[in-house]
Amino acid sequence: MRTLLFIVGGLFLYFLLLLTTQRSDRAALRRTSLLFIGIWFLVAVGNLVFGISSTGGSVADQVPIAALIFAVPAAPAGRRPPDDRNLRANSVAVGRW
Repeated sequence: MRTLLFIVGGLFLYFLLLLTTQRSDRAALRRTSLLFIGIWFLVAVGNLVFGISSTGGSVADQVPIAALIFAVPAAPAGRRPPDDRNLRANSVAVGRW
């Protein structure tokens, strides 16, 4: 349950960061995504350390959970936004048919 809360919280945090970013500026979107990935990596590592110290579990038990907590919210942030030139080229090619 705690893992699910972290994943949903990470997705929500990324959504909030995107709301504060100007959508038309591609460089700002990249900076926001990189900022989120850095922050979220620190959160995942902090959760890993907390999980090892509080539960007394081994590192081998906690690393897959930390990887999941990091990877799921970081995946949309790591995705490259579509390029406008490619969208125009595809619409022209489709229009020829």
